[in-house]
Amino acid sequence: KFAADNGADVINLSIGGGHSRRLYESIKYASDLGSVVVMASGNSGFEMPTFPAIYSMNYGISVGAVDINNNMASFSNRSGNYFLDYVTAPGVNIFSTVPNDGYAFYSGTSMATPHVAGIAALLKSYDKVLTPKEIENLIIGSGSNNNYYDFESYSIQNNFDVLEILTSYEEDM
Repeated sequence: KFAADNGADVINLSIGGGHSRRLYESIKYASDLGSVVVMASGNSGFEMPTFPAIYSMNYGISVGAVDINNNMASFSNRSGNYFLDYVTAPGVNIFSTVPNDGYAFYSGTSMATPHVAGIAALLKSYDKVLTPKEIENLIIGSGSNNNYYDFESYSIQNNFDVLEILTSYEEDM
């Protein structure tokens, strides 16, 4: 709520945990105020996102992880059989900062989520009047393999494409 109250256009939730009515209400509150809430789907290899990403059934967008070849990461929670806002992004061997001015490689949906948060921020900076739902739809609609089930990796592939998002937006205007 603090971030939303202070004008955050995008909120990255690279966290996990159990169901929390307070967190659900905070995500709803932030979305209603105009923040795009981007959530890590979880690293248990489940067929559906864990909390809080499962809340993307109603608010925000959940993010799974793929490797450099766009293959679903074995640890990444998938979208499941529910209608929710879900997309994948690079989340395997991501070079990131660590404490004490260092760098290291990490894997996880928490590494994938900032990629999508960055796209949401880019879209919001491009057009300040875009709603969270419009931004989520632009990101999800750009999936390079929307509705494609990969029988080799047993996963639904839906990775965003930045140029397609911006081109699609331009064409709609």
